[in-house]
Amino acid sequence: QNLTAIHGLDSLSLIATGANNTVLVTTNGGDTWASVIGPVAASLDACWMRSDSEWFVGTSTGRLFYTRDAGGTWIEKLFPGSGAGVVYDIKFSSPTVGYMSHATAAPVGRILRTVDGGYSWYVVPEGNTSLPSNLRINEIAVRPDNVNVIYAGGLKSGTDGIIIKGA
Repeated sequence: QNLTAIHGLDSLSLIATGANNTVLVTTNGGDTWASVIGPVAASLDACWMRSDSEWFVGTSTGRLFYTRDAGGTWIEKLFPGSGAGVVYDIKFSSPTVGYMSHATAAPVGRILRTVDGGYSWYVVPEGNTSLPSNLRINEIAVRPDNVNVIYAGGLKSGTDGIIIKGA
């Protein structure tokens, strides 16, 4: 399968996701990989491993799922605009603070934040400010030493890239 995302909890435990609901997991640093049944018949374009058994995956259909039992069961986590567009990236800077890049069906790239470990998500920045116009945010970089600072990169328009620093 075409793999689109990978994340490692440490040097031994990793998860990879991709086309056709592909979820692969290793607990021995990649010496062997096991296939896990994913949450939905779609490409899984983003993943984050919070522990050996708790993972988040984002889909090419704009949905977010998590498991707390290493893929035994999956629960959909709704967020503003879920069910349309694409979830491109998921990153956590602490056990409670995380970020997700999502492009709406329009497409318009945006960033969502959680401060409760992924239980709820809201669009940032809040208030009267907004992100510069863009088609999508492909990747997010977080700082574990400052959960309120992120960097993001994506596509502004056509072939022009965009880099965003948020605080």
